[in-house]
This record gives sequence, C-alpha cells and structure tokens, in this order.
Amino acid sequence: MNTTMRFCPECGTKLEEVFAFCPECGASLAGVFPVAEPSESQGTTIDRSAANSNDTVDDTSAPPVQARGFILTNITALASRLRTNTTTIATLLTWYVENMRQMGVAYKVLDAGDYTYQKKPLFGNPKHVSLTPNDPWYAYADILKDQHDYEVKEHLPETDYLFIVGGDNVVPMPCMPNYITKFDKYFDTDLLYAYPYGADMERKLLSQEIFKYDALFYIGRLPIAEDGNLGDLQGYFERVIANGCAVEVKEAYAQCDPHWRNVTMMLTDELAQYDLFPRYVDEIPTDILYQGRLFTTPSVRVIPQTRQQYPFAFNTKANYIFFNMHGGGEKTVAGFYGKGLNAQYAEEGFAPEVLALSKVPNIVFTQACYGGKFIGYTKRYSTLLTAMSSNTLAYVGSSRVAFGAEDKEAGIYLSSSDILAKVFNYCMLQGCTAGSALFHARVQTYKNSPGCLYHALTIGEFNLYGDPLVHIRSNGEHYKQVGSKAAMLGPNDRVGVLHDETLMDKSANVQQSILQQVRSAVDKNIMDISNCLSKTLYAQYGIEAREPAVIKRITYADGHKELNFIYDLPIEAGLANSVIAITSEQGDLQTVMTTK
Repeated sequence: MNTTMRFCPECGTKLEEVFAFCPECGASLAGVFPVAEPSESQGTTIDRSAANSNDTVDDTSAPPVQARGFILTNITALASRLRTNTTTIATLLTWYVENMRQMGVAYKVLDAGDYTYQKKPLFGNPKHVSLTPNDPWYAYADILKDQHDYEVKEHLPETDYLFIVGGDNVVPMPCMPNYITKFDKYFDTDLLYAYPYGADMERKLLSQEIFKYDALFYIGRLPIAEDGNLGDLQGYFERVIANGCAVEVKEAYAQCDPHWRNVTMMLTDELAQYDLFPRYVDEIPTDILYQGRLFTTPSVRVIPQTRQQYPFAFNTKANYIFFNMHGGGEKTVAGFYGKGLNAQYAEEGFAPEVLALSKVPNIVFTQACYGGKFIGYTKRYSTLLTAMSSNTLAYVGSSRVAFGAEDKEAGIYLSSSDILAKVFNYCMLQGCTAGSALFHARVQTYKNSPGCLYHALTIGEFNLYGDPLVHIRSNGEHYKQVGSKAAMLGPNDRVGVLHDETLMDKSANVQQSILQQVRSAVDKNIMDISNCLSKTLYAQYGIEAREPAVIKRITYADGHKELNFIYDLPIEAGLANSVIAITSEQGDLQTVMTTK
C-alpha cells in the first residue's frame, strides 16, 4: 500500500492509489510513483532502461509545447490483446508521452478502461467508467468531449490531435451503413471521433448534417494485427521517437494500374516537382515504367528462398510511397492488383511482404479498395498491417470500396479519392502533420461537390493510421497545420439526399410489378440517355458498350437531381470492377469514376 500522500503535478488531484496517469486530467505521473518492473512471466520485450527513463525527465527543460494531443486507448484490453500486463502497457505509453514531450508535443493518455470524468456532479463523486471493446464508439467519444469541455471551462489551450492506440478490438471503430449500397453494406471510419457530440452523430453523418459542426480533432489510429505482438507496438513507438516524429523524404515510389497512369501522373506532380523520383536504369522495360517515374503493375513479389524482390522495381529507399491500384476485401486478396493494357486478367502487382523490405521510414498513401483494411486480418493479408509493423510511420487507405477517375482520351478529370490523394500529397510536402493534411484533404474533397454521395463516402472510408503528428521533416514549423477544423457547411446549407430511386437493377432478378412496368415506360427517355452514354464512354474512355447494371435517380436536398449509371465489368480475382457515370437529369455527362 502507498503510505506517502502524492498529488498530480498538473491539476493537484490527491492520489490515493498508484496510477500511471492522473485519473482526473490524464497527465503522466512519471516520477510521482516508482515504475514497477514488468513481470518476467509475461515474456515482454520492453527495454526496461528505456521504459524507466521517463522518471528522469525534467519538465522545466522540455521545449515549448507546439502541439497537444490525447492518446485514447484501453490499457486493460490492449494488454489482454498483446498477452502482457497493464503495467507493461502503461510503462510503454509513459515512455512515449515523455519522449514526445521532449519534441514539443504534450500528449495525455485517456484510458477508457479506467476513466474518471472531469465534470463534477452537484452531489456525489464524479462519474467513473470502465469501458470494454464491446461498448459503442460514442461511449469512448464521450471521454473526449469531457476532456474538451474541461479545457474550455478552465480556459486551457485546446487539444487538436487524437491518437487512438489499438485496433477495433481495443477502441471500437465506428461501422456505418454505406451511402452506396451497391458495393458494400457498411464502411468503417474514425471520422466520427472528430465529432464527439453523441450517438446522434451517426445519423448526422448519414444525412451529411455532421459537416455543419466544427470538428475537434485531427485523428490517427495505430492498429495491431491479429498475429501482432507487443514488439509491434513498441517498435512503432521507437521508430517515431528515433525519427523525431518526422520522415525525411528524399525519394518516392509510385505504382498504378496502367489504365490510370495519366491520372496518376497528375496526382504525383508535386512529388516530381520536388525531384523525388530517382533516375531509373535503362534496362527497365518501358511497358512497366511510364514516363520514367510510374511503375505500371509489374508483379513485384518476394522470392521465398532469397527474400529478395523480383523484379527489382520497388525502391526500398523510398520515403514517400503512392499506389493507385486495385484492392479487394477477400481474405485471399493480400496486396494491390493491376491489369496490363494488353493483359486479359488482373494480377497482384504488389505484395504486402515487398513493403516490409523498405529500409527507411516512410509515408504511404493508397487509393486501392480495402487498402486500409485491418479488422480481423493478419499481416500477411493486409498491406496496412505489414507496413505499420515495418518502417511506415503514416499510412492512408480506404476501409472499403473506393472510387476515382479513369484515364480518358482528352483531358484529365479528378474525382473522389483522386482529389483526396492530391490534396494530401500537397499538404504533406508543405510540412503539415498527417492528421491535419488528411482533414484538409477531406474538406477539399467534400467541397468539390457538397452532398455528392461518392465524395461523402470517400472522406469517411479513408482513414489515417499512425500518429497524426507525423510530418515530413523541413526547416520550417515542426507541427504545421493547414486550414482549420471549422464546419464545412453553413447552418442553412441544404445537403443530403431527399430521394434515392432505383429505376433499374439487373441484379435484383425479380419480376416487375405493374407500377414498375408503367414507370419504365415513363422513363424511356432515361434508357435513351443510357444508350447515348454508352457510346460516349466507348469514345472517350475506351469502355466497350454495355447495358448498365443499375440506374438510379437521386434528388438532393438543395433541389438538384442526377442520374447514376453503374456498369459492371468482368470481376477478376475477387475485385470490385465497376464504372459509374453521373449525369444531369437531362443526360449531360458530369463525372465518370471507377472502383479502385
């Protein structure tokens, strides 16, 4: 039993038990209590000298605070998940917090498994919760709101960043009904944690009313693979600290499906302007290297016997890695896929184990469908999980089917994930933090066409993995932010969908009712639009004429209407393969997208 009375150095709360973090304000208590040694029986890989070094940190010698963040986790659930004890996890988190403080970052750990609210009731003790991974996301978000309200009430500097440590089985990741039910029933998103105003935010995200609210946090999450261990968590923390929470970008690598190479050239323009693409040797065939900088789906694999890649395409010294390729949610679809211009079938163009060959800290952005999948996956079947356990410090990818532009004969049109990628790349190269860069990219994507279901889905399903304060090292500001977290919409803006009417669905395979038959006759002009559209898609995009699988008429809250024509292409290797054409109600072509 602790017989010496101790107090929190931040808020002055009397501490009658031994804590790693203050139960009131979440401040680190390193040095207030002796740090217990991890149990030998746990088989921990913690470096004890590093873990215990935090009690020697002198706060008065730390640099000025440049950024503030919360680390949201559940220490009990995380310890159970990693087969260790809570003291080991608390010690590791303390080490990370204290070392980040030496880099100008003031992190507070919020342990949802043992949290006492800041808000004081009129009578009785403050509310205390011991959440489990089975509790809803908004129970976790309520802790964030409690901390934010306390900062406002006490006139304290407000916290901008949220680093979620643990996967969905530690801190739940919200799973929402998909705007586009043709492809996925749900999508997974951490975006809701930026708006921790209660359970009603789920409904407001679906109606898009959520964008009338100010966001509170820039968010990143560090997931752990199903076959992950304590070493993965410790290894990531150590890489961030060793590199000063920054990546020194000297070289880049980009790979795409050749049908998207012109779009990808535009998306990687900023990388080229910084002269980040190396001069490749002449021996690389031109059919897999486009304009000297884009690899167009060579099948890069690792030879088991030698542990070397073949062919030698992937630049293991690249600090910025970009993919515009296909991906899939099937367990057997491990990496990213592409289809050569003259190939009959798509093939795996980049295997996860290739990324593990990286020799330097890096940042990864992938547009692939399911490029950010991790829930229930092992490292072998998730490029994201392989990356985060290797040399990647920040990774952006989609939890479900993603959408972007197709190359066309004349001109280039960017859409959905293309806009997100281009803005993110630009902001990162300007030295912005990854959390700020992704949020600003979300804002610009949404404002490109407010209310568009595909844009709304894109900004939700693309998530950041890793510490949101990771940035590209520069001579300027260390934790630069771009834009603001202010509401994307005005209070009187009308957004969302009033009516989503399916005019045709070949996959339904049911006999039409009399009403449906009458409606089909009335909508004959829509079929005429479809026939004309099919010719346009062939002439401009090289997509062979075919009937649409689905035709929808969508009426938006602001009064405008659009037609969505979804064309199914042959499915290969379990990948989504569809083209979406959006027209005005009169049939004027506005957007052509494809699944990634």
